[in-house]
Amino acid sequence: LKKEIVKIEESLEQDIIRIKARNLEKLFGEAGINFPDQITKRFDDLIKFNKAISKERSEILRNELKRFKKEYAELDIKITSVNQSLSQQLSFLKEKDSIKKFKQAQKQLVDLKAELVILTEKALKLKEYNSKQRTLANVKSKKEALVESIKDNISRKAEDQRSIYSKVRLEFAKIIKGILNKDALIESRQNNEGNLEFSTDFISATGEITSESDGYTYKKLLCMAFDIAINMVYRDKQFPHFIFHDGVFDNLDVRKKINFIELCRKVTGDGLQYIITFIDSDLPEDALNSFPNEDYILKLHDQGVDGRLFKMPLW
Repeated sequence: LKKEIVKIEESLEQDIIRIKARNLEKLFGEAGINFPDQITKRFDDLIKFNKAISKERSEILRNELKRFKKEYAELDIKITSVNQSLSQQLSFLKEKDSIKKFKQAQKQLVDLKAELVILTEKALKLKEYNSKQRTLANVKSKKEALVESIKDNISRKAEDQRSIYSKVRLEFAKIIKGILNKDALIESRQNNEGNLEFSTDFISATGEITSESDGYTYKKLLCMAFDIAINMVYRDKQFPHFIFHDGVFDNLDVRKKINFIELCRKVTGDGLQYIITFIDSDLPEDALNSFPNEDYILKLHDQGVDGRLFKMPLW
């Protein structure tokens, strides 16, 4: 294209007619040669014809020149762009370890992303931990205040005969006295954590603590008496007035069993729903005969559907 442009530009320069007829006539006159009018006319016509042809040719050449220059400019821009791309790619190819470095960088990026995830999780856990620590500190503060409050409450309630604590202790003593004809005492204290722990003991006639409460049977009776005492004190308040005790007559003598049955009649008459279980052979004959027929809700036996708990046939 560059060559064609130069050729067209040179051709356009050559098409310019620089010779005029009068100048030739003067030249011929100086040389002593006659320059007839007919020759002058023909020469003028020739020049006009030549100009007409040159004009048409020049227009074609200028159009071609314009088109070539435009195409040349576009190609020049493309060549510049391609050369830049080529230079970059050659620079990349000349780097021997570029692929290896890329893989290493990619691996480092993956490791950093994984570390970022771990650190983010740790930050969240640390934030949650700090929040829990603040909550724990508040709870500990409240606990310490409650422990002191309980300690003060026990001290005051033990001295106040109108307090629920004193009433429970009194009711407990009455129950044990009615069943076993013994004096018993219930006490409470705070353990190392500040929680309440209850303990029961039998008291001798001299006011000394005996070891009778260490036995299984009496210890069980003391626990049952504690449950009943609480319900009796709370009988006029909102409270789950329900107790269930299993095997209440184990290893008790007859008199104590009868006393316990009388206690059951009393507390259930005061609104307590009290369920006890025992083996019929553990119940003395006198006590068994003391139950009127209206006290029996259901007698279980194998002589028919009526003797079954849910009154339905076998399957």
